[in-house]
Amino acid sequence: TFRVLAQSGSTQSAPTIRTWSIDATRPTVASITRLDPPSVTAAFGTVRWLVSFSEPVVNVGLANFSLAATGLGGPPALLSISPNAGPSTAYTVSATSGPGTSSSNPTLRLDLSNTGTIRDVAGNNLNGTFTGATYTFIATSVPAFISLTMINGSTTVNGSTIVFPLTTNVQVSSIGGSCAMLPGSNATVSVSITGPTNRTGTAPCTSGTWVFALSPVLRNSPPGIDDGNYTVTATQGNGSNVATTGPRVLTLATLPFTVNGNAVSVLRPGSVSDLILTVYNPYNFSIRIESITVAFSGPSACDGPTNFTVSRVFTPPPGGLIVGPGSTTLAPAVAPQIQMRNLNVAQDACKTSSITLTYTGLASRP
Repeated sequence: TFRVLAQSGSTQSAPTIRTWSIDATRPTVASITRLDPPSVTAAFGTVRWLVSFSEPVVNVGLANFSLAATGLGGPPALLSISPNAGPSTAYTVSATSGPGTSSSNPTLRLDLSNTGTIRDVAGNNLNGTFTGATYTFIATSVPAFISLTMINGSTTVNGSTIVFPLTTNVQVSSIGGSCAMLPGSNATVSVSITGPTNRTGTAPCTSGTWVFALSPVLRNSPPGIDDGNYTVTATQGNGSNVATTGPRVLTLATLPFTVNGNAVSVLRPGSVSDLILTVYNPYNFSIRIESITVAFSGPSACDGPTNFTVSRVFTPPPGGLIVGPGSTTLAPAVAPQIQMRNLNVAQDACKTSSITLTYTGLASRP
């Protein structure tokens, strides 16, 4: 604390006071505890830990952690960390335990093994690594097979990892995911795809994964031939015990259409504007609008994607937005909104600038 005062003879002024806090204490890991039951039956799926620090820290990511496993049938993997931006005193880390087991009681532990750039708000680096809590998986014969997933980050369509719900205009030839390799588990995964046309069958569970080849494929040519919403479900069982992914929605939308429109009001830093969009359906039948996206482009001095963002995405009503032949103007509650960001740098270059809005979208045949 620094105090300054003025004195004239015996007269003194009130002091002017300035105070600083100096933090030279490095943060530490207080604990890494389980968020799920400590002994988990060999359902094998996602397990979570709570990582607590002595004070708020930043720059915490999956790269700071490692998994120590014994007796698992396949390699475990770190999945996610939350929150993904600090500062925070607590972070939740999740991991998949991998497919199956090779011993009676496999284990899985989370360690903070790399301090990296973790630091507190004062800039002090994390002091030391930490060994976390361990899960023990009780391998029993019932239900000892459940490890079937078809969820975000572990599902493949046409060989590429995707996120459900999925809307695409690309021909769909295969769908896959992960499966169990435990004793007593079925060697195959049953797959059901229902929609405008149906496909059912089985896929072998090989090395913890399954891939179902659609026959026939969901075609994207000629446009509209297999369009629509499909429900995809995968199951794997052992007697009366069945693991299921639950339904996942896949939409094939191949019909091109035209979108025109503009912002309702002039944009200023921090302001939001509705888009009034007109959709032109060139067909003699109705179409279902599945998605509309907005891209920005402008002069280099006022770059569109840097200064503008979509503040509300296209939000069709339940059952989708059905548009008949000809032109239809979308209600403001359905159409996207755009916003001009209020940046910390001067945005004078955007004055009187014109920004081009480019629309892309997918539609299917109801």
